Amino acid sequence: PVIVDWVNTAFKYIFPATQDSVNGAIPYARASAALKRDGCVRMHVQQGMSDTLEAVTAVELVRKAIEGKQRVGILGRTRKHLHAIMAALSGAGIAFRAVRILPLNTRPEVRSLRALMRALLHPADSESWAAVLRMPCCGLTAADMFALMANDDRPVWEIIRDQSQKEAVSLLHSEESQPSPFAPRDRVMHVKQALEPCMGMSGRMNVRDLVQTAWLRLGMSGMMDETARLNVETVLDLMDEIEAGENICGWINFGRFDERLKTLHAAPDVSTDAAQVELLTMHGAKGLQWDVVILPGLGKTPKDIDAPLIAFTEASSEQDEILLMSPRAAVRGRDALYELIRNIEKDKGANESGRLFYVACTRAETELHLLGHVSENSGNPGKNSFMELLRQHGEGCFDAEIHLVQPVESDVAGGHFLLKRIRTVPGLSPVAMRTNHETVAEYGWAGPEAAPIGNALHAALQRVAETGVENWNEALTDKGIALMRRMLLAEGLSGLLLEEAVVRCEEGLKNALRSEKGRWILSCAHRDAHCEWALSSEDHGAVSHHLMDRSFVDKHGTRWIIDYKTAAHEGSDIGHFLDEEQKRHAPQLQRYAVILKKLEPESEIRTALYFPMLDAWREWEPDSAC
Repeated sequence: PVIVDWVNTAFKYIFPATQDSVNGAIPYARASAALKRDGCVRMHVQQGMSDTLEAVTAVELVRKAIEGKQRVGILGRTRKHLHAIMAALSGAGIAFRAVRILPLNTRPEVRSLRALMRALLHPADSESWAAVLRMPCCGLTAADMFALMANDDRPVWEIIRDQSQKEAVSLLHSEESQPSPFAPRDRVMHVKQALEPCMGMSGRMNVRDLVQTAWLRLGMSGMMDETARLNVETVLDLMDEIEAGENICGWINFGRFDERLKTLHAAPDVSTDAAQVELLTMHGAKGLQWDVVILPGLGKTPKDIDAPLIAFTEASSEQDEILLMSPRAAVRGRDALYELIRNIEKDKGANESGRLFYVACTRAETELHLLGHVSENSGNPGKNSFMELLRQHGEGCFDAEIHLVQPVESDVAGGHFLLKRIRTVPGLSPVAMRTNHETVAEYGWAGPEAAPIGNALHAALQRVAETGVENWNEALTDKGIALMRRMLLAEGLSGLLLEEAVVRCEEGLKNALRSEKGRWILSCAHRDAHCEWALSSEDHGAVSHHLMDRSFVDKHGTRWIIDYKTAAHEGSDIGHFLDEEQKRHAPQLQRYAVILKKLEPESEIRTALYFPMLDAWREWEPDSAC
């Protein structure tokens, strides 16, 4: 009765007062309660929009409902309004059933199946092969894959088939974090034996049959629940459909496949645990009911619809249906008929929006929870939002209970779960927490090839340092140059611009290999050496990420932080140029020094810039530089 009384009061005003067939207006008809239960209607309001805070609120409401053995329906105006809540429920360990909400291409089993398909049909697709090796049937770590594929430009399938590569993986490292009792070598051999017959049939048999056979031979079907199996079956059906449209046996258009995959939704969780909590759109909830209904995102403004080139609407009369049409007026012009039709369509949309809100509110049998926000500055709801419907006839939301949602420190919505998985340095000052813009600024004044050259040369120097300059030879130099060419191609360079970029990269690499200072930097004789060292720092919940080009401890115990700078200088006063570069990049290296000083308080730290294009060097003590 509480819910019915509230709906009667609210929608008497939300719905239009009189019927109008032109703009789709239908007046409200009072309802009577069929059940005699206690209930409530609560409005949970937050100042300013926060999907995370709203998700935390929704999870707490779901927990209470589950404890009371009540069924819960969470209904969003759009699918996007439910995404944060889905992540929060997963983070809280609450099973739920999302009906036509989750995009199919986001499911892990679907991503694995897609990678397997691409790997079978395109053996040179390294990214897809890496994904196959990460699948549960193999489960290689990133370090395992590095040992398997580092310094080897052959397709991954050729590397897997090469018997000599088995030793590189088997010698690698511990199984402490891996549940499998098998060594990495055994798991790679499992993939090789499972896929070898399938690779021989690639392009010679139906794609669905090929991929399904490989999937079964890898043992993936035994590692999934019933919901994942339904998703896999949907994707296999899609492969059949796309291949039939190509009229080529054994091949499908990857682009068309991905486009179609984006339009499909994952099957809802069919487990009994998930049946108690369901997530749907408001449109999809028609005809259904739950004990507790939660309506999130009520303060969000719907997406604006662009003015069409031709506006049209249908209007009913006693005799017939009338179609009104008008083209859009010229720029800065106005057309009375066009504006009339647009206004009629806006009124129709507003009336339909009110009816949709009515459908959502009347799905609740016992409790109705309305979650929304108002502007932090004005205190007003968003234009054309459901909150505006509730506020436009008074401040009290038609006598619903008002709960002001306060920010809470909670990671239930998944907002801070990454902090537990990365190495962070607490308590840095705001100066040390600023985002690094130096990398962008370095290339901002240069030509379009400057950033690609810098990225390619950094990658080549990283490979030299990881191998050790002492172990480097001419053959590896050729491979390094080939690597840089591929990276430049991937960045979109071509023709004369590409060839000039390759020459510059080759010059920078060979300068470093010939230079005494360059060979010292790239030596493998240093202790605790790192290339592209990723560290993160945390201050009051804010995380900043940093990437150091090269760092190591020399034989004297000094920790070096070295940044490569690939800028060139054509003028005569190179000393002035290097001084200016040191001034420009000193704050960046100072932040790196602050981080490492907290990690290694006993270490003496020095910072430096190395210019491989010029074989130039600048070093300083960080405290005296800033």
